[in-house]
Amino acid sequence: SNVFNGDTLTNGLANKIVPFVMALDSSGNKLWTSNGSTTGSLGSRAYAVTYANNTVGVTGDYSGQLQWDGLSRTATNSIAFFARFNAATGSIIGLDTINSGSTAYTSAITVDRNSNFYIGGSFGPTLLFPGNTLTALGYFDWFVAKYGGINTCTCNLPQPAYTSANSGNTYNFTYTGTTPYLSINWTFGDGGTASNTTTPSHNFTTIGNYPVCVTTEDGCGFNTACHYINITTGINDITAFAATRVYPNPATTLLTVENAGVGTKLEVYDVVGKLMLRTKLERAKEQIDISHLSPGMYLLRFTTRDGQQGNVKFVKE
Repeated sequence: SNVFNGDTLTNGLANKIVPFVMALDSSGNKLWTSNGSTTGSLGSRAYAVTYANNTVGVTGDYSGQLQWDGLSRTATNSIAFFARFNAATGSIIGLDTINSGSTAYTSAITVDRNSNFYIGGSFGPTLLFPGNTLTALGYFDWFVAKYGGINTCTCNLPQPAYTSANSGNTYNFTYTGTTPYLSINWTFGDGGTASNTTTPSHNFTTIGNYPVCVTTEDGCGFNTACHYINITTGINDITAFAATRVYPNPATTLLTVENAGVGTKLEVYDVVGKLMLRTKLERAKEQIDISHLSPGMYLLRFTTRDGQQGNVKFVKE
């Protein structure tokens, strides 16, 4: 395991190198972190990352077994992987592999506005695709692979965008993206009711960073744009996690969390809204080290893989 920028990254399968991806806001504050786990003798490394249309694409290589947030792939040799994440929540969307007769490595990735990903790398002696096999002229050769999306250049996905203004914790949003579109849908990241208007209003009642997303669809497909809304006042007790237990309260060095869901992200804020700790729950029952916190009242915020959130207050003695 390693601690990086306040997050604990752990290979749950072996003592090997693993890839991770971390999202930061424009001020350098962490929004979410996710990492894989592997059994391979060489571990797993990520070499390139790109972003478009609320999707983060990461490519690298691995051997043995690669697990990432419930998805798993297995390889005999060292081969390439391609992982995709929801840019707003960090939840994994897909985990795919590029198979080789011996080895395959990736070193570059980019994406176009229609969500087609392009991956470049090297392989040898063969590279296997469904219905097609590439053969290297020497022991190694290069390749470019396209992972699509939309194949025609004359069809463009909508490019959603919005602005916001607030009075306290009530925010008014205005759609400013491309038109026309067939449908529009908003989500606010706090489990509140979605909206299908161009200028929705939403009241946030709980402290936290909330991914507000607008999705538009046209004849080519759909596209999503998300930004975070930071709410620093209006604290409610835990609501979205009825079966979750947090104890003891007050606590001194360790805080036990039960039944919050494996993969749920946990954050600790002080009374002025400063982020003090962030981690991801790996087990149904887990102990969180709070020995470094000063005595006082704190807020635990839980965020599930699908973006549902809940909060509970605790006291550190």
